[in-house]
Amino acid sequence: MPNWLTRFKNLLSKPTNQQTNNTDERIQRFLPIIEGDVANDIEAARDLVQPADIEPLIALYWRLDNWQQKRALVDIMQDQYHPDMHKMMLDFLRVPVAPGDEWVELAQAVALGFIDEKYDRFMNYYNDRKLLARDVKEVLRKNGMNADPLPPTNQQTNKPAPKPITPKVDPTKSPNQRLMDAATAGELTAVKTALSDGADINVVIGGGNYDGCSALMMALMRKRFDVADYLIDQGADVNHKRPARHTPDRTHGQTPLWWAANHGHIPLAKKLLAKGAVLNTPDHHGSTPLTTAAGSGHLDMVKLLVNEGANVHAQIYDGRKAFNLAVTNGHKRVAEYLLTVGNNPNESGSSGYTPLMIAAENNFMDLATLLIRQGADVNAVHPGPGIYVALRGWTPLVFAVKAGYVRMTKLLIQSGADVNHVVQAGSKYDGEALPERRLIDFATGKRAESIIKLLRDAGAGD
Repeated sequence: MPNWLTRFKNLLSKPTNQQTNNTDERIQRFLPIIEGDVANDIEAARDLVQPADIEPLIALYWRLDNWQQKRALVDIMQDQYHPDMHKMMLDFLRVPVAPGDEWVELAQAVALGFIDEKYDRFMNYYNDRKLLARDVKEVLRKNGMNADPLPPTNQQTNKPAPKPITPKVDPTKSPNQRLMDAATAGELTAVKTALSDGADINVVIGGGNYDGCSALMMALMRKRFDVADYLIDQGADVNHKRPARHTPDRTHGQTPLWWAANHGHIPLAKKLLAKGAVLNTPDHHGSTPLTTAAGSGHLDMVKLLVNEGANVHAQIYDGRKAFNLAVTNGHKRVAEYLLTVGNNPNESGSSGYTPLMIAAENNFMDLATLLIRQGADVNAVHPGPGIYVALRGWTPLVFAVKAGYVRMTKLLIQSGADVNHVVQAGSKYDGEALPERRLIDFATGKRAESIIKLLRDAGAGD
């Protein structure tokens, strides 16, 4: 636990009257986190925000003079609700967004969810940044506002996501090293030269960025599709599998076909299959070409792989199948297709989430409608296994009410959800006790008044 967090918790343990009588002191507790702008610290601070902190933090937002600190404050407050946060979140949409600046993009996605339920769809924005940019622009236009321009210097106000370093092809290196560098950089002419100079097309270089990868793997990982196409034609091993090390990263165990499926590149996938690529090879985490294609929303790729015989019931490390991954990421058309080839609308992985719970939690209205039509259980109860123990007893309706989704709540009620469901007393993963709660007890945040009215009109008791 960082030292600031220990000090922060100690401050919060003071008597309540001391806390609420000193607004400046409350604000001071958050300034090191806002100024430090460290992701893990911000995430930890979210759980430490007290009700009496919200108004002072909103006031602090308007005193901050740079977007980086405002973004950190929006991140800290994303789980809170206060009517005055609407204006704050609307203002934050003016933040300039540098290319690849994921922190700012995701904070904008959070802000949109406060402004209108229509835009309360974080996972859709997470998977489609063009949609996010379009909706931000639309909201700004409707409110007569414009985004601030990026600063004219190279110094950005925000922290961009790290970008891979593209190596230059050094002609003094060995043919094998030049082949790897050229494939990674997407320099097809240099690839051909290295091969003509005697490079092994299937060479595997240990260590560094290439640890365990072939040239074909590097080309596919970096989307150098013309290079990948050429290497396949020249006889590259289409079933090379990067070996798992002591601390496997997200690329260990994946094959060229996995990467073609991940990118949704149909011509390369067909060529790999024609050359003998194995269809169902899992990576270190159990992900197959089909599961990554489904999770990425590539419907045509999913259809191709299924038609070739891909196992639609293959599971990744947490028990989820391609269908579950499509639902998790909001890909309705993929989920709809997978339901036609043997998937169950109620199947869940080891986390205990049913597909309808995921749709309800993420405001996937189209998906929820599809799942209900296909027989999803609107009163399924989360078993709360392991780290999910705090969710034990939750139904899809609980997730919708908790998140403040009026339309989703209405859909579930109309579909037969039990408005008098009681979540029994339990505990969090850390042992903190949780009381018995009814659905109305969960309606405390965004759009709570509208949701409570829906519940009571449907016969919910207090």
